[in-house]
Amino acid sequence: MKKRLETAWDELATEQPNKVSAELDTKSALDIARIIHSEDATVAGAVERALPQIAQSIDWIVEALANGGRLIYVGTGTSGRIAALD
Repeated sequence: MKKRLETAWDELATEQPNKVSAELDTKSALDIARIIHSEDATVAGAVERALPQIAQSIDWIVEALANGGRLIYVGTGTSGRIAALD
């Protein structure tokens, strides 16, 4: 089972090296800022494509909370900060 899980993680696009930011440590501050800005611009399209799944998740969360369930946040980035505020 462990090997299968590792393989599944390895296959996720989100877990692959980003070729655009390769050798980031050799780039100027302006180039780094441009790379970050360019990559951030791809987020809106990805979210738009996932809207049906996001809506379904919201519906499941609302139903779970209405039935006495709870929502557990997992993350160390933005999701972790949101969890701390909630």
